[in-house]
Amino acid sequence: MSRNVEHNPNAKKETKKVPKKFMQTDVGIIPEDWEVVKIKEFGYVYSGGTPSTTNVLYWNDGKINWCTPTDITALAGRRYIEDTNLKITELGLKNSSAQLLPPNSLLVCTRATIGKAAITKNDFSTNQGFKNIVTERDFDVNYLYYQIIFSEKRMLMLGTGSTFFEVSKKQFDNFQIPLPSDLYEQSDIAEVLSDIDALIEALDKKITKKRAIKEGAMQQLLTGKKRLTGFNEPWEEKKIGEIFEVTRGLVLPMTSLSAISSSDAPYPVYSSQTFNNGIAGYYKDFLFENCITWTTDGANAGDVNYRKGKFYCTNVCGVLKSEEGNANSCVSGILNLVAKCYVSYIGNPKLMNNVMADILISIPSSLKEQQAIAQILTDMDDEIERLEKERAKYAALKQGAMQKLLTGQIRLVTEAEVKAVTATKKRSAEKAETQVNVHFRRSVWAAEIADRLCYEPTFGHVKMEKIIFLTENLCGIDIGSKYHRGAAGPYDNRAIRSIDSQLLKQKWFKVVRMGMGYRYIPLPKRGGHKKYFKRYFSAERTVFDKVINTLRSWDSERCEIVATLYSAWKDLENAKQPYTDNDIINEVINNWHEAKKRIPEERWQKALAWMLKNGFTPNKR
Repeated sequence: MSRNVEHNPNAKKETKKVPKKFMQTDVGIIPEDWEVVKIKEFGYVYSGGTPSTTNVLYWNDGKINWCTPTDITALAGRRYIEDTNLKITELGLKNSSAQLLPPNSLLVCTRATIGKAAITKNDFSTNQGFKNIVTERDFDVNYLYYQIIFSEKRMLMLGTGSTFFEVSKKQFDNFQIPLPSDLYEQSDIAEVLSDIDALIEALDKKITKKRAIKEGAMQQLLTGKKRLTGFNEPWEEKKIGEIFEVTRGLVLPMTSLSAISSSDAPYPVYSSQTFNNGIAGYYKDFLFENCITWTTDGANAGDVNYRKGKFYCTNVCGVLKSEEGNANSCVSGILNLVAKCYVSYIGNPKLMNNVMADILISIPSSLKEQQAIAQILTDMDDEIERLEKERAKYAALKQGAMQKLLTGQIRLVTEAEVKAVTATKKRSAEKAETQVNVHFRRSVWAAEIADRLCYEPTFGHVKMEKIIFLTENLCGIDIGSKYHRGAAGPYDNRAIRSIDSQLLKQKWFKVVRMGMGYRYIPLPKRGGHKKYFKRYFSAERTVFDKVINTLRSWDSERCEIVATLYSAWKDLENAKQPYTDNDIINEVINNWHEAKKRIPEERWQKALAWMLKNGFTPNKR
């Protein structure tokens, strides 16, 4: 990991001054105590894949979530994803390049909808339109999520391709992210943005609920199934042409429009219903007042709206005028229920004036009842509009907060607080080292090993036992283990059972029998141990990393050989008597357990030589 300070030969031309205690980097100006990190440094990056769509065994009754970019866009900006439209089977997963990703993985679209992202709530796989990050070490996945979506435009610039844009694995691996070096600052930033997201999501739910209530009310009130109190007159059937003057808007050059309302252009101009409630802009004059409009041409032909106040509309809008007050949201809603049925789909979809004039609808014969229904629907529309404006306000607030927080322009703590918090954390960590329950510390140690190695094909129960033994001894820590000799030794049966139980209790990992052995399977709270690992064991990190990286791809027997030699060697060392390398090997083969004799003496000798060369020894020689 490095700061990667920008060395641009044209840097002198940069007009933006770098503030004090900030630095210029490839991703812009960031605080000098932050870093620039490549995505591949956050953990493992996996591409997705698609099982053959012609093999039903890969899809029928599938239980594994299989994500496509459509699933991500359907989230409408929500951070977490729990389910997908399509599922694949275990066989489909095995016979494709798709990977099974654990909870808290970050899915990032890198094809077509580049830069959209979501965090998984459970096990997931994806198609090849994704690059997926399984984080490790001291990184906050929520912080990374916000940086990815904030960097959407920057990532989009990397896309290449003729049919659709795509970001390659190499480009994605090397994509740079600004990062506070302190995990707590990462988490604090993510928490602030999460709180804003929670407000937006709560408003989304309210808006959805209000729209559903309005839809239900329309179905009842606009069909006469439910009558308002005080109204019992029969409804009547009439053609639209009998109620309204049926007319149409006029052509208006788009260059004549203003993008915003002003004193020079105060009147909305309605066009097709495709955007902004049909408002194409604003104009100096108006054509109509309090009328019903509908889209006459195109994909939205037949969409009907009541337009309150003075407005202008273009020639793709038909207009229903009435001096009697019948142009209201009640009649507009009734017409909207049936108008689509009269759209002609021969060629360009259309609903012309003559067809509209002949549409027969059933409406309240009492204008007062129409107006009463219209008032109820208007009140509902006003409430929805209020909530939508509030949501837009929070969306703008989030965008501004991301701009400031994710670039370090605003720090959630002052420099003095950073130093004070760092000192406090150090003292707390030292105190926790001696006070925290030894069994919990041991499970944290094991959880970090499982987090690093759970996807390695050689990692299972036996390898976990040997790595715990070696890391504990080489790092010089005491986590309460009591190892004994035997066929499986060095081994602490009670400790490993305690670890498995604690990992399951914390919902970090569970141990599952697979084939002839046991595997560590990630659970939803995987990674929750990291704050404790950093607190208790930060001083041992360098040696721990070396051991893990060395043994990562080793098989269980190779780990057993080194662990057994180390244990026998340590016993001889503690006896404080002279010994030789041959004494260590003799101790293993003849004084340990008969099962050790299955391994040729030559392998023990080669392993001992390797240990001496690489410093995997219990003494300093």
